[in-house]
Amino acid sequence: MDVRPDVNACSTPEASSLPTPSEKERLSFDGVVSLLDGFLCSENVTEIVINSPEAIFVKRDNLYHPAKFAFSSPGDYQQYLDLLVERCKRSGGFPYVHSEWRIYGAVDGVFTLSYPGEKGENQARVRVHIALPPLCDCPKVTLCRKRSRQHALTLQDMVKQGAMNEYMANLLEFCVLTHRNIVVSGGTGVGKTTLIQALLGCIPPGERVVIVEEEPELDIPPNLPNAVSLLTVTGTPSLGGEQAHTSFFSLGDLVRQALYMRPTRIIVGEIRTEGALPLVDALSTGHDGSITSVHAPSPVRAVERIINLCLREIGAGVDKSVIGDEVCRVVDFGVHLSIQDGCHVVEQICEIEYLSAAFNRVTAQPLWRWDPTTRAHVHEALRFSDYLELRFRELGVEIPYHKIFPVPPKI
Repeated sequence: MDVRPDVNACSTPEASSLPTPSEKERLSFDGVVSLLDGFLCSENVTEIVINSPEAIFVKRDNLYHPAKFAFSSPGDYQQYLDLLVERCKRSGGFPYVHSEWRIYGAVDGVFTLSYPGEKGENQARVRVHIALPPLCDCPKVTLCRKRSRQHALTLQDMVKQGAMNEYMANLLEFCVLTHRNIVVSGGTGVGKTTLIQALLGCIPPGERVVIVEEEPELDIPPNLPNAVSLLTVTGTPSLGGEQAHTSFFSLGDLVRQALYMRPTRIIVGEIRTEGALPLVDALSTGHDGSITSVHAPSPVRAVERIINLCLREIGAGVDKSVIGDEVCRVVDFGVHLSIQDGCHVVEQICEIEYLSAAFNRVTAQPLWRWDPTTRAHVHEALRFSDYLELRFRELGVEIPYHKIFPVPPKI
């Protein structure tokens, strides 16, 4: 099957150019699958959403483009849902999916799509989410293309793309090499996983790294031969006569297991509802240089979210200031990403300082930020806090200010 993308199969996002259902070309099942696979194999396509057999949108260059084609019938659309589930089962992306999967209301999975490239066969890893009635009027499909290992970006690649400048890349590399703990924040699809993957490429090869995730999104880079990945396992009931899988390993369980695996660093792909407290405990016991990500609108809000998740796991009876002080002690830097004018940028890098006793809020010192007026990154400081400088002096580490700020401070 030809999986090359047809650039003419989508309209521009402007409302005046949106095709009506009658204007869309009704293709055969194989024709629609060929076009969708072609888009999923395209480097500049990140998502495909299908709201109905007639409503297909392709996200390219951070904009959703309506497709000029549609499924010929609801039956073909149902057949495509079956194809997605079957692909996930073959790829191991639905480890416990059952024949009665349609009764769940929503299903998630991952599959791998192979396609020819300039240097041989390439692979696109696709994350699938299907929302089903009664949650919605008809099935809704979301396909997210994950960047493959062969195309993982480095910090220098992100500099060339304008996501950060050279000073910021040097700062982040310095943080990784000196075992500073980093929290990456941002919304959905802003590049948090891409940045963490780039930071993994800065870790020296002699270290032991354990990666903990709910979804297999991070790849072990070639520079880390002594790295392993752990994935959460969700229990499911027995349906359709198939064997039940009742074992359950949460993100927090895996972080605790990682401590027994003698890690130099622990990388947690994303903290959602649990796992924050075990990670903070791990960072408090000497596993410096760890990295995680959180959905949050700023670095400060990301740290506050970690504090609130820890309080939720502990339960009542613990003062917020106690947990807040502990979290602020172990989190050194926050990095926030966003999309500005259709481009992925590192919006802010800041040093996490302490929990303000007066306002019960996390305080941070901004180091670099994105200025939307000048469309460039500007520095907010010329040195770290006195506390962090003291920590580096105690470790015998010289701070290369001339590489991480344009004007080195006078010391």
